[in-house]
Amino acid sequence: MSSSGMMQFEARRKSAGVAYALWFLLGWLGMHRFYSGRVKSGLMQLVLGVGALVVFVMSFVGGVGASMAGDQASSDAASGVAGIAFLVWAVVGLWIFIDLFLVAGWIRRYNIALAEDYSQPRAET
Repeated sequence: MSSSGMMQFEARRKSAGVAYALWFLLGWLGMHRFYSGRVKSGLMQLVLGVGALVVFVMSFVGGVGASMAGDQASSDAASGVAGIAFLVWAVVGLWIFIDLFLVAGWIRRYNIALAEDYSQPRAET
């Protein structure tokens, strides 16, 4: 690999430390997947995570309001919706936990492919 290729590799390579920091801090938003180049599944984690949180908060607020107003049917419906949102969050949480064991491999494969790309001879233009 030439020195310019090595410099380009160092500038573009991914860090497992950054990926794990994103997993720990923003994993429920799928940011570690975006960083790792897994955009579609990162988008799915983002939508599911935020969507479930919004539904959970709205059903909780609606359920509290219905309980305070004495509307038992609305309160029960809000509790059911909150339960579904919590279940979605549990599935996303399990998915994110599994990612803990996959992140290092994603980064390693990305960096290996990048190094192979930069070690290929380039045509002079």
